[in-house]
Amino acid sequence: MRSEKNPNTKIIWKPTKKQLEFLKAGSIFEVAYLGGAGSGKSSVLLIDACRQMNEPDAKAVIFRRTTKELQQLIDYSQQIYRKLGATYLAQKAVWQFPSGGKIFFSHMESPQDKHQHDGQEYNAGIYFDEITHFQEDMYLYLHTRCRSTNPKLIPRVRCTGTPVGKHLDWVRKRFIDNGAYNILKDKDTDLSRLYIPAT
Repeated sequence: MRSEKNPNTKIIWKPTKKQLEFLKAGSIFEVAYLGGAGSGKSSVLLIDACRQMNEPDAKAVIFRRTTKELQQLIDYSQQIYRKLGATYLAQKAVWQFPSGGKIFFSHMESPQDKHQHDGQEYNAGIYFDEITHFQEDMYLYLHTRCRSTNPKLIPRVRCTGTPVGKHLDWVRKRFIDNGAYNILKDKDTDLSRLYIPAT
């Protein structure tokens, strides 16, 4: 599909109204996009992860709980990232973009797996697909890896999921109970978070 304004521009993905709300969250540190199946949660997560890949030192990571689920997401990413000129390095499970920016794909099956990311700096974002499959301590621990020394990059944490799952209770308490579209400042960190319902 080509743009009417510029016939040389190819449109490879177009957001729904709800997905656009998620993408416009900007500098809010944490955003949860939660809803039923078919609301485009995985695709918008992949899109948000590549938005800062124009910076050579950009690094983002996308998590699924198991290796099988992660492979499904990697397969899906092939449909988007190749069209943006990125190259997939299978041995490292990482997409490298023309600028040099990288998006890593990782699983976290056990709580100990979170320590595999000690010392890392994910300055372009940390992303969780199907957040209710993760324990709260896994999620919060990775926050310490979300930082940047490059002022052009905005560290962020984004998560998607359905409002069901083994670890729904902490997700509900952290995001849903605060109400949709209400920006909350964390009393301990002063960082902002937001819940957007996905439909």
